[in-house]
Amino acid sequence: MTILNAQTTEELFTPEGIAYCAEVDMLELMDADDTPIHVRNYDSSFFEICSIYFFIMASMRLLWTSVQMLLVWRICLMSMPMRPTASRIPLARTWCPFY
Repeated sequence: MTILNAQTTEELFTPEGIAYCAEVDMLELMDADDTPIHVRNYDSSFFEICSIYFFIMASMRLLWTSVQMLLVWRICLMSMPMRPTASRIPLARTWCPFY
């Protein structure tokens, strides 16, 4: 804030503060000894919007493909004949007189 000659944020939006921000060259005030900064504008670019859109669409497609695979797997299970279990196999009771 001191670099902008303001003590509070309200002073930035006064006519004098706006005029000072328009005239000052921030790159000229910076030097190599300053701490590193990261500046991010919050305006989304077309690329960011498209990448978010394609990420969401790819996620939805992956989810829909998974649901389809589960449905096909379930239909295949329902159409397969039941495997006989031990309780369903008739016991072979043959009579052999030569034991």
